[in-house]
Amino acid sequence: MTRISSTATAALVTAVLTTPAFASVDLTVVYDNITGGIAEVGNALLSEASRSIRFADEATLSTDTTIAAIQWSGLYSDGDFQPGPLDDFTITIYAESDDAFDRPGDLLATFNVGNTVTRTDTGQSAAGFLDLYEYTAHIEFPMQAGVTYWFSIANDHGAQGDTDDWFWGFDPVSGGLSASSGNSGSSWSPSTGDAFDFRLLVPAPASASLLALATIATARRRR
Repeated sequence: MTRISSTATAALVTAVLTTPAFASVDLTVVYDNITGGIAEVGNALLSEASRSIRFADEATLSTDTTIAAIQWSGLYSDGDFQPGPLDDFTITIYAESDDAFDRPGDLLATFNVGNTVTRTDTGQSAAGFLDLYEYTAHIEFPMQAGVTYWFSIANDHGAQGDTDDWFWGFDPVSGGLSASSGNSGSSWSPSTGDAFDFRLLVPAPASASLLALATIATARRRR
C-alpha cells in the first residue's frame, strides 16, 4: 500500500489538537469503513483509554481531501448512557508502517475531542443486547490520494467517575483488515476479520458553496 511521502510526514508533525465543539453544518460521507454502514455493526471491542489495548483500522481515499469530521459507533458495558461529561474521546491517526505488514506506523496526529461530540442513540443494539450509540466529532485532517492512513479511537470513560467501560463497534466480516495493540499504541500487530465502524466526512457541496458566498459577501462589506 502507498505510504505518505516523507515531505508530507514532515509537514504533518505529530500534534496534540484540542478541537472545538462540533459545528452544525451539512456533511457528506466520503469514506465508510463498513459496507452497509452502521446498520451492519453487530459487536464491539473494549477501547478504554485507561486500559492498554487499542484497535486501529485503515482508510484510503482516491483524491486529496481534507477531512472535516469523523463519525463512529460504540457502546457502554452496562448498555445505557447517563447525560453529562462522561465521555473523553481521543482519535489518533497513523501512517502506514514501512515494513512488510499492514499495520500502523508513524504517529501523525492526535485529536483530544473529549466530550465535544454529538451523541445519538441509534435505536439498534450490538453485542447481543447493548444500546449502540453514534458519535460525530470535528477533526480537520488532510489526506493524500492513494495513501493509507490508520485511525484509532479510544474513550477514557472510566476516568469520568463512571464504572462503565466503552467498546468500539465493529462488523465481524470475513477478510476485514485491522490492527491491535497491547501497549497503548506503541506497537501494532495486523489482524483480520473485523472492520471497525468509522466514517470520514466533508462539508456537503451545497454547504461549501453557501460558505464561499458568505465569505465573499463578508469581504465585500468590509471594503
